[in-house]
Amino acid sequence: MYKVGGITEARMREYDEICLSSPKTKNKSSPVIKSELEQIPGIGKNMAQHLINAGYPTIASLKGQNPEEIYFKDCKIQNTQVDRCALYVYRLAVAYANGTITDPEKLKWWNWKD
Repeated sequence: MYKVGGITEARMREYDEICLSSPKTKNKSSPVIKSELEQIPGIGKNMAQHLINAGYPTIASLKGQNPEEIYFKDCKIQNTQVDRCALYVYRLAVAYANGTITDPEKLKWWNWKD
């Protein structure tokens, strides 16, 4: 008989079966913490994480930054050519942080293309 930490191999297989067959449910009591970056139009959880990984964890940290440099940092961190749409989102994010957006159409990332 094989034991790990006092648990038999058969019991471990039972645990595996229970865990693998149980539906994954979210714990509704745990709060979802959003990044303040998600206040920026076009920035969701994924893009917020890209910005955080590149060294821009807050809206204030984006003020005065160069969106192209943010994009190149993102590419370097990911070790791949990131979709160019990310650059358009970074242009929007920096303009939003700088408070320079006056046209509501500029709150859409696709309006920041080359």
